[in-house]
Amino acid sequence: MMKNALEQASYIWTAPFEKGMDFYRIFRKVFSWRPEGEERVMLEIAADSTFAAFVNGRRCPISQVADFPEDRTFSTFDVTAFLVPGENVIAVEVHYIGDGFLTYQPGTPFLKAVIYEGEKLLAKTDGSWKCSASQEFVSGLCCKVTSQLGFTFAYDARRALPWKELSFDDSGWNNAGIYEGCVPWKKMSPRTVPQLLELPSPCVQIVQAGYLRRGGEGETFAETCFRDYFEPRRHEEIFSSSDTSQYSDGMARRKQSLNPEHDFCFRFSAIPADASANGYYVILDLGKESVGFLTLKVDAPGGTVIDLCHGEHLDDGRVRSLIGGRNFADRFICCDGLNEFTYVHRRVGGRYIELHITNSGGGEVGLYYAGVVPLELPLPQSGTFVSEDHFLKRLNRLSADTLKLCMHEHYEDCPWREQGLYAYDSRNQILYGYYVWGNYDFAASSIDLLGKSYDGERYLALTAPGEHTLTIPVFTLVWISEIYEHWLYSGSPLLFERWGTQVDRILDRALAEKDPVTGGLYHPGDGKHIWNFCEWNGSLSRLEEYPQAPYNIYLCEALLAAARLHDFSGNGARAAFLRDAAARLGEALEKAFWDPARSCYGALLPGKDELAYEHVQAIMLANSLVPEEKRETLLDLFYSKRLRGIDLSALYYLVAAMMKNGPRARRFLVKYLREIFEPVVFSDATSLWETRQAGDDFCGAGSLCHAWSSVMPYFCGHCLLGVTPLEPAFRRFAVKPYCGDLTHASGEVPTPSGMIRVSWERTGGSLSVKVEHPSGTTPVLEQYEECPVTRFESFSR
Repeated sequence: MMKNALEQASYIWTAPFEKGMDFYRIFRKVFSWRPEGEERVMLEIAADSTFAAFVNGRRCPISQVADFPEDRTFSTFDVTAFLVPGENVIAVEVHYIGDGFLTYQPGTPFLKAVIYEGEKLLAKTDGSWKCSASQEFVSGLCCKVTSQLGFTFAYDARRALPWKELSFDDSGWNNAGIYEGCVPWKKMSPRTVPQLLELPSPCVQIVQAGYLRRGGEGETFAETCFRDYFEPRRHEEIFSSSDTSQYSDGMARRKQSLNPEHDFCFRFSAIPADASANGYYVILDLGKESVGFLTLKVDAPGGTVIDLCHGEHLDDGRVRSLIGGRNFADRFICCDGLNEFTYVHRRVGGRYIELHITNSGGGEVGLYYAGVVPLELPLPQSGTFVSEDHFLKRLNRLSADTLKLCMHEHYEDCPWREQGLYAYDSRNQILYGYYVWGNYDFAASSIDLLGKSYDGERYLALTAPGEHTLTIPVFTLVWISEIYEHWLYSGSPLLFERWGTQVDRILDRALAEKDPVTGGLYHPGDGKHIWNFCEWNGSLSRLEEYPQAPYNIYLCEALLAAARLHDFSGNGARAAFLRDAAARLGEALEKAFWDPARSCYGALLPGKDELAYEHVQAIMLANSLVPEEKRETLLDLFYSKRLRGIDLSALYYLVAAMMKNGPRARRFLVKYLREIFEPVVFSDATSLWETRQAGDDFCGAGSLCHAWSSVMPYFCGHCLLGVTPLEPAFRRFAVKPYCGDLTHASGEVPTPSGMIRVSWERTGGSLSVKVEHPSGTTPVLEQYEECPVTRFESFSR
């Protein structure tokens, strides 16, 4: 492999430093190749913002990874199988976003690429490349899916040219411009995240179909679709053809499906002359929550308009395409005849695809397929968990599935609405994922990306890479806990070696900002850019007064996490300083926020907030800040449901709080987790919800897929199997199984050196435990009083 190959290429664009937003540019270069020896031919490529790369008309399954404008990454792909002896062509389509989102920070548009074989350079971006504005994509549309996610697209297949093919005549195109002199890119590094796997498109079920009536165009495609009137029809009425291979005993016994492997075309019946309809609609079910590229195959007259809506549910009887200013619809305009299209510049998340088909001019429209090309991060072997509890089994699987749906270029929150990397969300996802896959490198890349968003003074940005005016103070503090947990679980000091100075700067600045009223507490700062958020729950969604309990509790936790990091690195003096600061803060906040009238801790000082929150009590208990004489009184408030319930984002703290506070608290935890998740599981969900209110939350914009809710693998591995690292990389690890209402359990927990396997059985009132662990690791047996271990066997391999 050629060293520093990409450095030989130039940064190019149609016109360097071009201004604007949401535009598509295309580039191509013909090059020669003669096979020599066994060397592979490699492509290295990067762009701002996203790209689709084609070699001899075939798309390479690679993409640009999320990064920062001044710290770009490139992707590498073996294109040997795409080449033919002689002349070949590489063609690249680049979408420049240009506007700030929670998933993207605007940079300067560019393309940079190189193709080489061993030490032989075959092609590189330079002034000989041909370029043009894309004719088929509508540039400058600038319609946002959401303010977090990106732009919708419009594609007109009538305007498409065969520019990806070698035979295309590009003599009328301009030569690319080269960025020369002072360029805005500081460095280019190989991506650390593997390329996503493109999985086979699933069969999709036709849930509903019929005629539609469109009165006119709205301001967005989503608004247009939202206003369309539906007139449902039975399958045999709306389609003139049916796939009889799906019949059983000569009749249709289930809804028909579109199978991408079965080239059957569902042709729509002509719209009746006396009908008020002027189009068709189809609602398709992917079968489960999915994330991927929209894909479509239709046969239609030229000019037929197909609007593709996507969503997670059919609570309204149709896909919820328009929610406030959010637009979950894109547009495809057909050329005459067969149209096959996949949009690779943005992932969509959801379960349902809804097609609105208009402007066919009375011609026949046939539908072969519409759905997604699912995208999935390559992952190591997963740990297992087995017990007699089928509800637990189902919930554990849902948790792992949800985690996978929220892992692509980095950990992300809901893939339908945002796809943003937040520190708090990812802390949960990463910790829970350690008990499924380990996946320490992917976790490190997300934590590292967050570290790059530091403002140089006090806080990380809201998301990384992203552009937003707000920051959430407690999210920055939780990032420090992420770094500690990564070293503890992975054994790798690299993140702290890179970010240790920044961690100390953040904490020193926090300790310098004392609250002026209380003295012993600290102030997160104020101003328009500060969002004092904890969870989507009452005033905790935006605390406006000071001092605040959550900020000070999370600061206490961060101080202790940093102290442990310095212990690991051998800096005992700094560790002692941080531990002392945490102790003094813990004592001060416990006294300040205890409300004797309500026997609990307030989010604000006593008398300042009418609501009492489980979240606040849980983080106090989890961080061992509650004096022993107050614990039972506080726990009684949980048992009697006199507190405002904790949201799904903070279940880690609920687990930590209850597991360390006695048999009754642990029994309550098992019951409460079941109570929280029963509505999800019994709704036949295929992923876990963002909040308890599901799709109704946020004025109808709540997501049905958010991995901060995926606590169950952690609960099963950490609590039920009882496996917790005591030293980095599990060199010493605790085995402290909690049986709850189970009679037996077994499973695996990933570690850097292999799986730890634990199995236990309950006989009478005691447990028999077996542990198989990798060589170089040592189990330490610990016990809960209600789950005594009378037999313990340990095997090293």
